[in-house]
Amino acid sequence: MFGAWDPMPDNAYESCLHCGVFNKHEHVFPIKDFLETIKPMPAVFDQYYVKRLVGTNVKKGKTKRELAEQLREDIRNFRRTPVWRDA
Repeated sequence: MFGAWDPMPDNAYESCLHCGVFNKHEHVFPIKDFLETIKPMPAVFDQYYVKRLVGTNVKKGKTKRELAEQLREDIRNFRRTPVWRDA
């Protein structure tokens, strides 16, 4: 079961290729179809703290508490409706 927040909207396959964390031929290409199904939830992101990244997949809120509550709601929803995928 996978769940993630990311300020970038890329699916897991796109992220793997862009970030270069894994060997794309050995680790990423064989599970491309599976990785493409994993999409991140909008993240709590503040440009003030991260100057060199412009996040487009971000939560909106007036206060940090409001943003934290959105994260908590994401977790509750994820636990209620998990998505099982076979690699």
